Amino acid sequence: MSGIYFSLVGAVPLAVANSFSWFVKLQPTTFIEQLFFIISDTEEAKTDHNRKIIPEICSVIEDNLQHFESLKAIETDIEKEKVITIPEPDLLKSSKIIFDEILKRKNNSKQLFIDVTGGRKTMTGAAIIASIYLQNHFYSLNQSISTKLVYYWVKRYIKANLKKRAYKLGRDEIEVKIFDVDSLQKIFESGKKP
Repeated sequence: MSGIYFSLVGAVPLAVANSFSWFVKLQPTTFIEQLFFIISDTEEAKTDHNRKIIPEICSVIEDNLQHFESLKAIETDIEKEKVITIPEPDLLKSSKIIFDEILKRKNNSKQLFIDVTGGRKTMTGAAIIASIYLQNHFYSLNQSISTKLVYYWVKRYIKANLKKRAYKLGRDEIEVKIFDVDSLQKIFESGKKP
């Protein structure tokens, strides 16, 4: 099955690259057609700076995937120029922009992955809100499109591990979670704990 991947780019470019790389390695039956980046424009993180780190992220992804020998990922269209820019301090506006931009870029894909690993607080909040509204939008149109949140972390806080590229970390040292937004509604409707 194929999908389109959207990755938040905040303060930790290496985490963004490692998250996508491990996702590709651990999901061998999912082909990612396109990878888009979502960046923010704030006083602290100017858009120009965020745009400049995207080539670095792409370079690390390519290096990771070569070491992982993941040939299918080489065919992924990484959109270095067509980034989505959000005004980070404005949660509501950011949520709406993410929602609108993902709708524009989804093509005929049946799976949308939104990776919140690299996002700062407002970016991540906006992406989660947008993902819920996207899933509800697809239901209202009777479209069977799945929206999923992805996040990655290093299991043990060891400073050296936080600076390692994905291929230098063992499978037992990292975790990648894929959360189907549809399951959120089921959890709330059931009244049960997740």
